[in-house]
Amino acid sequence: MISGALVMMFVVPVMAYHRRSSDDTSVRNYGRVTNNVEVKADSGDNSISGKYVGGGRILTGIADAMSTLVNVVNTNDLGCGCDGDLSVKNMARVRNNVEVKADSGDNSISGKYVRRGMIGTGDAIATSVIESTVNTTVTGD
Repeated sequence: MISGALVMMFVVPVMAYHRRSSDDTSVRNYGRVTNNVEVKADSGDNSISGKYVGGGRILTGIADAMSTLVNVVNTNDLGCGCDGDLSVKNMARVRNNVEVKADSGDNSISGKYVRRGMIGTGDAIATSVIESTVNTTVTGD
């Protein structure tokens, strides 16, 4: 059995104020982002047990858990020559609470007189990629 989980999130919140009079430009941004991400993959709660078990075999597949989180906050492309005064005030808070778990099983062999019990597990792989681009302003044509 192969278990896997993939979560991809893209968050782009922006509150902006842009004022332009004659050649003066003023930009104010405030962004607040909180991400709570939990990704889990589990290939099973495996067990061989019992009274007088004569055989048994459990082989589990690979448990993969992956999280990709991208935040783009307060991105401004003014597209101006901005010959006059330019005022840019960006403020942002980004919180990424990410938990990624992979478990190849809660394996167990127990019992009274267990013979030939075998548990083989696959790899448990957990990966997380977080990218945040915050407070970016581009001027020019």
